[in-house]
Amino acid sequence: MRGPDAIRVRIGTLIGLIAGLAFFAASSYVSYSNIQAVGNADASVRDTHNMLVALNRLLSTLQDAETGQRGYILTGKETYLQPYHQAVSDVRDRLDAVQDLTVNDPVQSNNLRDLRPHVIAKLAELTRKWPRSGGRSKS
Repeated sequence: MRGPDAIRVRIGTLIGLIAGLAFFAASSYVSYSNIQAVGNADASVRDTHNMLVALNRLLSTLQDAETGQRGYILTGKETYLQPYHQAVSDVRDRLDAVQDLTVNDPVQSNNLRDLRPHVIAKLAELTRKWPRSGGRSKS
């Protein structure tokens, strides 16, 4: 085949080849973008999980302080003071761990800035609630 028909065939083949390459290039770009989006979502889920774990540890530490104090007040047994003292010494570390996780998130940093005084106030409240002597009052 020669002449105008051969040129049309070659042009058609070239257009088909270019269209196929464009399709594969676009498909590759979309695939790459999707992989990046999944990676970003995975990192976000991981960060959220780490934040929830850190907040749960903070809450648990505060509960340990409350439980230890309550146990001592009710029974007068000093064994209940160990979890209280441990929790009081750990709470600032727990707050710092949460703060480390909020460094790149201004909204969460503001939330933590609002939370911190409440945690400190709770510790101060626990400290004020000690009776003059541990154990049940003798009525």
